[in-house]
Amino acid sequence: MGSNSTVAKNTLFLYTRTLVTVGVSLYATRIVLATLGVVDFGVYNVIGGFVAMFTFLTSTMSAASTRFFAFELGKGDLDSQRHVFKVTFTIYLILIAAILLIAETVGLWVVAKVLVIPPERMTAAMAVYQYSVLSMIFSILRIPFNAAFIAHERMGFFAYTSVIESVLKLLIVFLLVWIPLDKLELYAALTAIVTGAITAVYWLAARKFSECRVGIEVSGDKMREILSYSGWNLFGNFGDIFVDQGMNILLNVVFGPVVNAARGIAYNVKSILINFVTGFQMAAQPQITMHYASGRLSQMDRLVLQTSKLSFLLMLVLTVPAFFCAEWVLRIWLPEVPPYSVLFTRLLMIEILFLSMGGTFHMAINATGHISRFIIYLTLPKILCFGLAYAGLKFCNFPPEYVIWLCILSSLLCAGIKFAYYRKFFYNDFISEISPVIVRETIVLCSAAAVTAVFWFTVFDSASTVSVLATSSAGFIVAAGLCYTIGLNSDERDAINRMIISRLPGK
Repeated sequence: MGSNSTVAKNTLFLYTRTLVTVGVSLYATRIVLATLGVVDFGVYNVIGGFVAMFTFLTSTMSAASTRFFAFELGKGDLDSQRHVFKVTFTIYLILIAAILLIAETVGLWVVAKVLVIPPERMTAAMAVYQYSVLSMIFSILRIPFNAAFIAHERMGFFAYTSVIESVLKLLIVFLLVWIPLDKLELYAALTAIVTGAITAVYWLAARKFSECRVGIEVSGDKMREILSYSGWNLFGNFGDIFVDQGMNILLNVVFGPVVNAARGIAYNVKSILINFVTGFQMAAQPQITMHYASGRLSQMDRLVLQTSKLSFLLMLVLTVPAFFCAEWVLRIWLPEVPPYSVLFTRLLMIEILFLSMGGTFHMAINATGHISRFIIYLTLPKILCFGLAYAGLKFCNFPPEYVIWLCILSSLLCAGIKFAYYRKFFYNDFISEISPVIVRETIVLCSAAAVTAVFWFTVFDSASTVSVLATSSAGFIVAAGLCYTIGLNSDERDAINRMIISRLPGK
């Protein structure tokens, strides 16, 4: 199967997964918020976010595992593949021990002494913390097997298990209503059980790959190579933690758990929307790495540019109508809309557009393995924005949305850095190639937003479902039409036309 058809097939699997998980997530979040209440939902969000800070080590190793697996697949050396798998599995066991040590010492102190949690919910919060740590351990053990499936481009299995996990977590939501126990503790405990069960499924299913044989193997040279690569990604993920969970803790300390609940809702929407692009880019990632490993740089370059452009256009089609109708959507979705939820959600939609542009450029640069300076420059804006957030909230009494504006600034600067480094590594004429694309995308964005804004100011009425549907439909149709006519070039339009015609009945 050719690379383009493989990417298309895997994209279909991942989009199906996204549609199902989005529907489940929307419904589940509504019920969880109604069952837990705003304060408990905020407590769960801030504790879960704090535990996620420990996983910056694992997300780094996940990127490294996928990169090295795909690289060895591109070379076709089975012995090297087995060697890489066992070495990475050994590294993960060491990481689990290190994270447990930190989580059960410093982590416990932060939950008890730093986070703002109502005194009557502290016991439940501590239980949630331990269950969240257990979920994190299960997730860490899953990573090498997940990386193997992605490297082999078996997105079907990844999609099926994600759907099953989403359905199981939906069942948890129903159990919260019926089981007469503390809802917050029960939710965290059942989530840990589901995470462990899905990890066991990955472990068993990965045995069909010849290289996925669990074992401990200590190899100084390979460990140094993987950890050297991971070390710089670790530094980069540390910056991500500052922007994401670090700011979440700042909001908790300054404004309390209600604002954390609003941020949790907004980031849930962000996660739902960005999953559409993540699935698309994930389908292309193994091909990008294997093209680089085998020296097919022109094919890699074409795939990187096309995937980046299509990612942005896809996000534009989704975010333009969602931006204007966000208040109505949240009111319909949630039984109680926490303060700042609408504003946070709209601002994060702006950030999503910048995030969607740079993903594939980052993948290509990672494929080279020469990422030290790239990661340093990519991390500096994130640390800067965290410092500005701390100063603004502590000394200037800025409002909560100030933090989200800084996240937007950070994402914009990082997108520019990714473009600059891609040009440095691969493409001297990158500016002449990307400039027309950016101009087209800007025209599409401004035109779609302007037309939707006209509908919003003239016919939008949040109390009228017909008015809301008319506004969102107009935004979607205009954005999609402009993406097709202006955002895509003639070759891309012809390819889409052929794909649609080939799937018509009788063709």
